[in-house]
Amino acid sequence: MHTEQKKLCFKILLVAFVLSNAIISNAQSNLNNDTTALENLENKSYLDLEKVFWSDLDKFDTVKKLKYAKAYLRKAKKEKDTLEIADAYFMMTYCSKLNTLSYLDSIIGVTKNKTFKNQPINAYILKASIFGQKNDYKRALLNLEKANFYAKKQGSVLQLNDIKYFISRFKTNLGDYESAKKLQKELVLYYKNSNDFYSKRAYVVVSEAYANSLNFLNKPDSALLIVKNLIPLSLKTKDSIIYNKLLISSAISNYQTGNYKISLDSINKLKEYNRRKVFSTDVDILINLYEGKNYLEQQKKKRAIQCFKKVDSISSAKNYYHSYVRENYTLMYNYYKNNNDINNQLHYIDKLLVTDSILNNDFKYLAKNVNDKFTKPNLIDSKQKIIKSLEKEKTKRISLMFALLFLIILIIIITLRNIKRKKLYKKHIANLETPKKVKSYLIDDKTTLRILNDLSKIEETDFLLSKDFSLVLLAKELETNTSYLSKIINEHKKKTFKQYLIDYRIRFLIQQLDTKLIMRKYSIEALAESVGYTNASSFTRIFKNYTGKSPSEFLKSRYSTDDSLF
Repeated sequence: MHTEQKKLCFKILLVAFVLSNAIISNAQSNLNNDTTALENLENKSYLDLEKVFWSDLDKFDTVKKLKYAKAYLRKAKKEKDTLEIADAYFMMTYCSKLNTLSYLDSIIGVTKNKTFKNQPINAYILKASIFGQKNDYKRALLNLEKANFYAKKQGSVLQLNDIKYFISRFKTNLGDYESAKKLQKELVLYYKNSNDFYSKRAYVVVSEAYANSLNFLNKPDSALLIVKNLIPLSLKTKDSIIYNKLLISSAISNYQTGNYKISLDSINKLKEYNRRKVFSTDVDILINLYEGKNYLEQQKKKRAIQCFKKVDSISSAKNYYHSYVRENYTLMYNYYKNNNDINNQLHYIDKLLVTDSILNNDFKYLAKNVNDKFTKPNLIDSKQKIIKSLEKEKTKRISLMFALLFLIILIIIITLRNIKRKKLYKKHIANLETPKKVKSYLIDDKTTLRILNDLSKIEETDFLLSKDFSLVLLAKELETNTSYLSKIINEHKKKTFKQYLIDYRIRFLIQQLDTKLIMRKYSIEALAESVGYTNASSFTRIFKNYTGKSPSEFLKSRYSTDDSLF
């Protein structure tokens, strides 16, 4: 029974992926009239019909599968076997994109008052997936709630995991990547050590989602490592849909690490791999978004904006709203703002407002961090300012055309206003340029010597390497105040506190690298954490400013002759 549950739980993920990737053909056939063929198939056992139907999962021979599903349904109805009728309808969802919801409702109708074989849980989960693809998250979550009710009632751990997976995907769509990542990590750990076929494929599915969240949390190195391990597994298990998502994930990771050529190579490979297939909406949007972002980094702005326009076109045509789409509109707004194109600024501000309204109003309890760069009030304010500036210009032109008598007065008013503004600007600039008086603190020699001695002792510990370390913390440890401490460091160390801390940490790290061979094999994140930096990008920038080389360049140039030791 446990293996059967795993098969069903994998099938629910498979059907959800198929529905979301637009590769179902709406099979139109006269199978209903092919009575003889169906009667012949009805003589087969349910197991034989099911084996043929679920074989060759990477090939979508919809006509063949539909024939077997209809035979299964006819046989089940003749025998009045409710359980098998439900299974037949589940097969039908795999074959028809147009009637999927009606088939799922049929499953719910025949099983909601019974408790067997994980129904109607799977039907509710699939309905949630379909509504999620349509951005109708309210109905998606309503169906997940119902699925959760029956899953708990039946004690189905595997299906509770499926529900958790779909909730994590919805959170990803809304930009709540941190919450999504936590759920996905739990699922990865659950499936990681499983050896059966279905759990391995589930592991690939949830790991891809986890890598996707890591990418959007600016942890591309970790995401890329996961993707590299998953690609052989996806090819081995013939999961072509997951393979698409892994390629786009690889493109995103390489973009974030500055490997723009490799990122574009992954995108082109993805296009080549799917020349005769239609991309799912989310993959299509990500392909064009990251192709554009790569071109933008390479200063190919016209090519970039063409890609961003494709994202806009896809989103508008599919009525698809996602945090990716919001990022795209932000990039387009900034592009036209830098080019002083007021009309397009207004156009994409409106797009941003619509996207924010949908993401925020419909999913407030999930969307926590959607507006990270532009808040709704700021967008409205920007729009109003642009409109006001246009109206002001229009009013001036009309006034000049129809009120020539007032031209001199108007010029005088404008001139006086400008003079007043210039005076205010000059005064403001003078205030900014005037250095603020810094209080002078007189510190006696005894106190100075004590602080310097204590500071030397602290330098011999790893206190300065703590990630929570600050000037306030150091002052407290030295039993002094921040003003005294800052002044002593400036005068006696000949550097600011920030420079002093960087100098200490980088020198300490280089000393460790010189003496501890194992540290040369650490990742950049691990090296950063060893000296108190939680952000690998910030650490890389600081290290390069200090040594003139990035950490990886430094390691390669300084220790390349030591490779044989490993």
